[in-house]
Amino acid sequence: MHHLQDTSTDISLNPFIHNIHLSISIGIMTVCFPDTTDNLIRCADTALYKAKARGRIDIPIHFSDLPNHEDFYQMTLDSLQSRVQVYMNRVNSLVSRIKEEIEELRDEADIDGLTRLFNRRYMNDRLPKVFQKAKQEKKIFTLALLDIDFFGDINKTYGWSTGDSVLKGIADCIRNIIRKSDWVARYGGDEISIVMDNTSVKEAEYVLQRIIQAVSSERFLSGNGEYFTVTVSIGAVERVHDEESLEALQERCSGKLLETKRNGRNHLCC
Repeated sequence: MHHLQDTSTDISLNPFIHNIHLSISIGIMTVCFPDTTDNLIRCADTALYKAKARGRIDIPIHFSDLPNHEDFYQMTLDSLQSRVQVYMNRVNSLVSRIKEEIEELRDEADIDGLTRLFNRRYMNDRLPKVFQKAKQEKKIFTLALLDIDFFGDINKTYGWSTGDSVLKGIADCIRNIIRKSDWVARYGGDEISIVMDNTSVKEAEYVLQRIIQAVSSERFLSGNGEYFTVTVSIGAVERVHDEESLEALQERCSGKLLETKRNGRNHLCC
């Protein structure tokens, strides 16, 4: 018994590969009189599952220590209860792992692989809910649409990999400036949407101007070792009345972005 306890302790204290700690459960049956092999295995198995049911605490369980061990029917019932407890623990552990993996997959499905911002799918799902909630609670929110100026020329001049680096760099700039209540999605190509809940256009202007300034101050490095700068244009609108639809709001936002580009780019039009 002491030898088995030492073995169990050694295994639990000494990690295997990659610092993985293991534990073992031990059920013991001692033969002191003539007995059948089947009964010996059954008794040891009962002790083993009792050890597992107690939480795998690295303490060997001897069959003689179990209550009512002389009662065959009670022993069978105890063994069944112990097995059920072990199986339930395994099922609960498996369910927890599955839930975690599903959540990870769900989160990953909502994220743009390049910029690590939310993607168009996420925006199409969340924005209507934001709009409907604002309408029901008679609250405001601001929708902004950011576009990288002359992004096509960047790709043509420096290559697609440099264009990807620019997108990731601008996404980082935005992340460092927006507030916790704001959220950002890659709308498509080089267009990025910023949603600012409970925020008027006037209040949003300060944050959006900071983004424009931060991007224009950033130096990007091309694949051939050349540094260059980039600018962005932003159009922003506020939900103004209950009769307006989400589609109409988005159309106004796109119009403001086009107005920004027509007026010289690298600035904000609200």
